Amino acid sequence: MTDLISIENPKNKDTVTFLATGRQTGGERTVLEVVLAPGGRNALHYHTTFAEHFIALDQPLQLATRDGDITLAPGESFTAQPMVLHAFFNDRDHPVRFRVELRPANESFELFLQVAYGLINDTFTLPGGFPINPLYLGVLSRLGDTRYRGILGAMMPIASLMARIAKAVGTERRLVEKYGQTLMISPPESTDS
Repeated sequence: MTDLISIENPKNKDTVTFLATGRQTGGERTVLEVVLAPGGRNALHYHTTFAEHFIALDQPLQLATRDGDITLAPGESFTAQPMVLHAFFNDRDHPVRFRVELRPANESFELFLQVAYGLINDTFTLPGGFPINPLYLGVLSRLGDTRYRGILGAMMPIASLMARIAKAVGTERRLVEKYGQTLMISPPESTDS
C-alpha cells in the first residue's frame, strides 16, 4: 500500500492530498482532497482537457463560477466542465475540506500542483506565488492546462514561449524530477492472472 502524498501551498492557504492518481486509475480519474484555510482561494480559471468535479465534505464549499458565486452544502457537488470558468474560496473563519475529481485523469496537472507548491515552498516565487524565473512560469503553464483571465491570461503567449525553452534546456525535466512525488507511486497490483 502506498502512503498518501500531501502538499501545502501557503499562498492559496490549502493542503492537497492525492487520494488517487491517473497512474493508479489507469487514466480514468485523479482524486484530490483539499483542506482550504480561512482566507484561502485560487484565481478564476478554466481547463481545456478535463472536467473538475467538486464535492463539499464536512463544511460548505464556496465556488466562483461564470454565473456568480455558489455555496455547496456538505454532500453537494458541482462540475466545472472544460472551458468553464471557476475558482474556490473560503471567506469563513474555519477550514473547509472538499474533494476534487478530475475526469479524465490528468497526470500533467498532478505534476503542475506538485511543481507549483514546491516552488512556492522553496521560495522560488514572488510573495503572490508568481515564479521568479520565467522558465518556471513556462513549465507551470505547460503542465497545468489552466487558463486565466485578465493579466495572467494576457501573459499566456509569453508563458508558452518560455515553456518551449524550458523543455529544450531541461528545466522542465529537472523540476518534475525534483518535485514530482506522484511519479514514485506505481499503479495498484493487478489481480489478474
